[in-house]
Order: sequence, then C-alpha cells, then structure tokens
Amino acid sequence: MIEATTTIVKNENVNRLRREIFLLAWPAIIELILHTLVWNVDTAFMGRVGADAVAAVGNGGQVYWTVIWAFGGLGTGVTALVARAIGAGRRDAATGSAAQALRLAFFCGLAVMVTAFLGAGRVMGLTSLPAATQASAATYIRILAMGAPVYLPAMIALSAIRATGDTRTPMFVTGLLNVVNIILAWGLVFGHFGNQPLGVIGSALAAVLAQVFGAGLALAWVFSPRCRLGLRLSQLTRGRGPSGELARLSLPSGVESLTMDTARTFGMFFVTALGSVASAASYVSMNAEAFSFMPGYGFAVAASILAGQKLGAGDEAGAKEAVRQCLVVGMAVMGGIGLFFLAVPSLFVRIFTGEPAVVRMASQCLRVAGFAQPLMAVTDILCGSLRGAGNTRTPLFITMGGAWLVRVPLTFVLVAWLKLPVYYAWVAMLADWGARAVVTFLVFRTGRWLKTRVRVGAPAPESAAPVQTA
Repeated sequence: MIEATTTIVKNENVNRLRREIFLLAWPAIIELILHTLVWNVDTAFMGRVGADAVAAVGNGGQVYWTVIWAFGGLGTGVTALVARAIGAGRRDAATGSAAQALRLAFFCGLAVMVTAFLGAGRVMGLTSLPAATQASAATYIRILAMGAPVYLPAMIALSAIRATGDTRTPMFVTGLLNVVNIILAWGLVFGHFGNQPLGVIGSALAAVLAQVFGAGLALAWVFSPRCRLGLRLSQLTRGRGPSGELARLSLPSGVESLTMDTARTFGMFFVTALGSVASAASYVSMNAEAFSFMPGYGFAVAASILAGQKLGAGDEAGAKEAVRQCLVVGMAVMGGIGLFFLAVPSLFVRIFTGEPAVVRMASQCLRVAGFAQPLMAVTDILCGSLRGAGNTRTPLFITMGGAWLVRVPLTFVLVAWLKLPVYYAWVAMLADWGARAVVTFLVFRTGRWLKTRVRVGAPAPESAAPVQTA
C-alpha cells in the first residue's frame, strides 16, 4: 500500500514537472519558429529572385549572425544570474544583473556596426562567390548591422525576461516582429510599395527595420512596471551588477557561439567552391533544418531556467530531475522530426525554392540531417542545463572539440579536397553532433555541474522598491 502510494505521488510529481516544462518550452519553441521565419521569409523571397540572390543573403547572413550570436553570449550570462537570483528570492540582484548586461550589450552593438561597415567587403572576399554576389552580400551585412546597437540589448532583455519564467512575452514580441518583416520584405523586395524592386537590399532593409521595431517592444516591456523584473531606466546609469561574474559566465558562451558559427562559416566557404547551386542548396537546407532546432531550443530554455532557479533555491535533486524530464520529452519530439526529414525532405525544401537542381541537392542534405535530430536534442538540452547552472565553460570545450576537431576537418577533406557532393558537408555535421552528444551525456552523468557556484551579486540602488509581477 505504501509503495503504491509512493508511486502515485511520484507520478503526480513527474506529471506536474512535465506540465511546468511544457509551459516554459512551448512559447520558446514558437518564439524560435517566429524568429527563424525572418530568415526563412528572406530565403523564400530570394529564391524567387534567383540562386545568386539566395547565395548573397545566405552567405552574408551567416557571417553577420555569427558575430551577433557571439555577443549574444551575454544572454546566457544574464539568464544564469537572473534565474539563480529569482530562485533564491533575490529579485533586487536580478534587476542589477539585467541592467549591467543591457549596458554592455549596447556598446557591443556599436562595435558590431562599426566592424561591419569596415570589414564586410574583406570577409566576403574570402569566399569563392562571383564578385557581384560578394558585393551584394557585403551590402546586406552593412544594412543589417545598422540595427545592432538596439537589437543586441533587445536580445539581452528577452533573455532576462525568460529567466524569470516568462517565456510568453518574448514569443509575442517575436511574432509582431515577423508580421512587420513579412510585410516590408514583400513590398521592398518585389516593389509592391510603388518603389523599384530592391532585391537583396530590400530584404536587408525589411529585416533591420523589423528588428528595430521588435527591439522597441522588448525594451519597452522590460522597463514596464508590469514586467516581473521591474527594471528602471535610472538603473542603466546608476545601477550596480556583478560585472565580473557576468563576464565570467558570458564570455565562454560567446566564444562557444562564435566557435560554432565560425565552423559553419568555414563549411559554407568550402561549399562555395562547388558553385552557386550547391551553395544555395546548402543554405536552403539550413533554413529547412532550422525548424528542427526549435523543440531542442525550447526544451533547452526550460532546462536552463529550471536548473538555475532550482539550484538557486538549493534543490539539486529537483534540478537534475527537471533536466532529465526535458531530455526525455525533447528526444521524443526531435526524433519524430528526424523521421519526417528522412521520409519527405523535399516537402520542406520546396518552401524555399522551386529550382529542380537545388531541390534535389537540398533534399539529400536534409535526409542526412534527419539522423542528427536525437543527437541534437541530447546536446542542446544537456548543455542548456549546464549553462543554466552557471557552468558555461564545459559546453564551450565540447562545442570547440566537435566543431574544430570533427566538423571542419571532415568538411574540408570531403568537400574542398575530394570535391564530393554537397551533402557530404552534412555527413561531417552528423559526426560533429554525434561526438558532442556522447561527451555531453557523460558530463551530465557525473553530476558535478550541480555543484557550480554562482555569485549573484549586489542589488541595484533603486531595486528595493516592491517588484510587480505579471
């Protein structure tokens, strides 16, 4: 009788935990779907313009977002600090950390803008693309970079909001951003606003204007009295935060993102040697595969938030169980997506292009990606839990090893040296995810990440006032 009662209670606890996970994960999944649509809409529109336009936006976007997501490592740091502070009942420290991160993000955005204007042409000159396509890609980067000083702070603001357990607000902000992007891209790219069709330039203008619009919404909410953080504008200039701890947590994550995206960029450069059609096929495949990242991202967000908050409250067993449940559900969902990629890859590819050669090549790439889905779930969710706990260095080392000891060398040998078809670049990607999944799981099993120490820091001066909750 006692054993039966214990089992019932345990099942109820598991069900309650899974409901909590879904409440955190589904808005994050939808947010990433909406966020990805910004790039996917650009790709679909460029597919109607031509393969050269797809190659310009694809290659230029890959370079730009490599830089943006490297600085976006601040979001990981602020997530760990805010989640720990919320779990410990220290909302004053949470606002101090958020204010510190927003200040740093603004200056990082300025640096991105200046660097893009000075170096975009040189970077695209490293590719094997035609000169005209290189010039278009460089222009695309420069226009996007004009929004960096507000877009990066908005990314950090949304990360801080998620860390409080509110994943719905970022979803709504991203949804509105997408509506603006689709309308502007449709008009500017094809000339439906009475203007001349602007092609690649129109795509860039639409994207940056939509990002600025979304940034305004995100920043307005984080300073709203209804936001759970309760951040005040005066804290941006006079607030104190744990800058040393923020840097310690953020830097490895930023380097990790840079490492991964740089590896992808190198792979992209290797693929350009196969021609514009192969380059377009690889880019289209990445956009189609991006849909599969979303469940992994959503459950990784849930794992990160729950791990941080439960460890902040001193509940190590609860943190471990929450991550385990995230992994069980996440693997099931992403495994199902992998089966779709194996069975009907062209269904996803034709969303972005109708060119037969591109569809054929991209479908081959997507089939390979189908095998990677469960491996991606393991890596993303478990690394998310490590970051939420404050251990951002271990994911860095795992990513660095997979990217530069597996993916880049294999891509070079198979594609650049042996000149094998473009889907072999995805075989290298599969080997990368496999190696990282194994190592990440072994690290998680040790349980050492549960002992990670994080210094939450001092409160911001005006944060003693009561914080309103949503």
